[in-house]
Amino acid sequence: MVPKNDTGGPLVEAAAALEHELQRFENAVETARQSRLMSGRALQRSATALQDAAQSEARIGAARQGLLAAITLARERQVAAAARLVERGEEIKARAGILQDLLERRDALGVVGAEINATLQNPTTDGDAPSNGGAEPEALSESAPEDPISTALARMGQAADDAKALAQSAKQADFPDIAQEADSLRQQILAARNKLSLLQRH
Repeated sequence: MVPKNDTGGPLVEAAAALEHELQRFENAVETARQSRLMSGRALQRSATALQDAAQSEARIGAARQGLLAAITLARERQVAAAARLVERGEEIKARAGILQDLLERRDALGVVGAEINATLQNPTTDGDAPSNGGAEPEALSESAPEDPISTALARMGQAADDAKALAQSAKQADFPDIAQEADSLRQQILAARNKLSLLQRH
């Protein structure tokens, strides 16, 4: 609920009503005290002031009860707001956990992409097969390293699947930015995989 822009409210109004009655009571008392009781008119004025003060005192009691009721209402509002605050805190905590998981999966895809690039740039650490003093060709063939392009293609296919799963998870969790980022990454991986596949064929 959006708070109102005014400065009023039940608590302020109740306090203002009590303050108003207190001032009226004090004024009536001062009027009764300051009148010089030297004539019938003065006596009547003092008696009227006393009566006004008594009536004002009764209204002060009602105003005090109104203020107590407003304080109770304020307390209830505070408790309700505090409960909403706790609920929101739990929601934020849960969402943060989901986001952290999505970010870790995204970062893992980035690591895989870097490893694939490194594999393509440095297909093998062995270089040309060194001479082994007349070893049989069959033995050389058995110890030959795996084709780095085939390995990269397989890893890129898995990475594309992982990116697709990440995008779906992000959409379901209502994190559209990560979903869009994962989908874009998947498209990049698939495009690179297609180019690499064509390169392998030719």
